[in-house]
Amino acid sequence: MTPPTVPPTSGRNPRRSARALVIGPMPPPVHGYSMVTAFIAEKLGEITALEIVNTAADSMVRDGRYHARRLTRAARALWHVLRGRPASRSLYVAIAGGAGVFYDLPLILAARLLRYRLYIHHHSFSYINRRNFWTALLLAIAGTAATHICLSARMAARLTALYPGVGPTPVLSNAMLVPPVEIRAARSGPIRLGYLSNLIPEKGVDTAIAVTRALRALKRDVVLSVAGPALDAVMQALITHTQDELGSGFEYRGAVYGPDKAAFFRDIDIFLFPTRYANEAQPLVVLEALAAGIPVLATDRGSIAEDVGDCGAVLTDAAFIGEAVRLIGGWCADRNRIAELSAATLRQARAAHAAAKAQLGAMLSAIAAG
Repeated sequence: MTPPTVPPTSGRNPRRSARALVIGPMPPPVHGYSMVTAFIAEKLGEITALEIVNTAADSMVRDGRYHARRLTRAARALWHVLRGRPASRSLYVAIAGGAGVFYDLPLILAARLLRYRLYIHHHSFSYINRRNFWTALLLAIAGTAATHICLSARMAARLTALYPGVGPTPVLSNAMLVPPVEIRAARSGPIRLGYLSNLIPEKGVDTAIAVTRALRALKRDVVLSVAGPALDAVMQALITHTQDELGSGFEYRGAVYGPDKAAFFRDIDIFLFPTRYANEAQPLVVLEALAAGIPVLATDRGSIAEDVGDCGAVLTDAAFIGEAVRLIGGWCADRNRIAELSAATLRQARAAHAAAKAQLGAMLSAIAAG
């Protein structure tokens, strides 16, 4: 999907008229975390006056400039919290995982002391997979009245199990951003595999390439289409090497947005997402593939298993290549199975999107109440 348009701060005097303060990363860089935050801000801005503070570092390269920008924007966010008029204001904050908790702790402390109505949106499984002391401190500071917006039932259950005493944990799936599209017509020719992500080693593009290499060694007629920006020299070299090795069995489309992304999903039959990223939560690319009626083969991270369901398969890291080769090899011999899976995938995506839209409406109304 194309990144949402973030509304400008509303009202003649934002400090006096804004009913809600939104703090979190906005694109760029473009990733699920920033796109969801921008989408919430856009939709909330349609029903109430807002102040918006962008905490993104404008880059995914974790160098000194990145941390300086993060620190500067975190300080600005804290200033907005401190100068607010919390008697009639909600604070929606999209918190970070990992070391990002240290940027969020002062915000939550200030908001609690000033008695904002707190809505904390969770986007990372880093502190869901295992209890984290600093996140536990943040949640304790937030108090039992804070609302914790979770991506899935699994995330909500794990959050309450690991951090007893947290406030309400309503589910708001990222499927709200991804309306399903009409099912694609069957086609002949090679089975087209797809992979889309910001190309970093943890996201598993090398595994997707290995699956394709193994299938072609077995004389299966498959082509791998990879999309997404190559963020460093290692990834660029991998793409170049794979183009030389696989020839017509591989294509690289670079970064894709809007119509180019729609064309990418329209052109593939099976989506591969063998991510190894420890903080993976509910990747939008998986939801986008499902919404396009494309079966997904992915690893079990975050909420992926809940989202994929029976519309593909969720595999372990160790077994991914072998199992993916076995499944895709069978589908190459029985294209009707891909068509059946595609129809079932689209039905599931429609139901998930409708449910998420209802969840979104209820959440926005609560935040806008101030």
